[in-house]
Amino acid sequence: MNKKCIDVDVVLLDSTTRCFHLLPRSPGHELYTMVVEHLQLVEYDYFDLEYINKDGLHCWLDHSKAINKQINISKRFLYSFVVKFYTPHPNLLEDELTRYLFALQIKIDLRSGRLQCSESTAALLAAFIVQGKK
Repeated sequence: MNKKCIDVDVVLLDSTTRCFHLLPRSPGHELYTMVVEHLQLVEYDYFDLEYINKDGLHCWLDHSKAINKQINISKRFLYSFVVKFYTPHPNLLEDELTRYLFALQIKIDLRSGRLQCSESTAALLAAFIVQGKK
């Protein structure tokens, strides 16, 4: 590994963390491309990387801005791979992996309280998630 490279950890939707090595001045799209290629994701436009800034706010990766300009360098470089856009027609998703990742995101959002719904809707979503498990 190049001594000038930095380690960037990305938490994936299955809760695993993958470390990527790149130059600090690499634009965000290089990291995003590395993650998408690692996952072998075909329908990648629905997803993106987010990080928590110094004020504790969730921010999207800026694909044109250098990695080291987006996260405070004194802290660990940590991004999360998440769903950025939900399709209004999930039945049109072609790739099984995309559908699986959507199910994982919904599960995470339900568990964290970010996605709120009635008990009956939660039960229906839970059934879909169980059906969608790999």
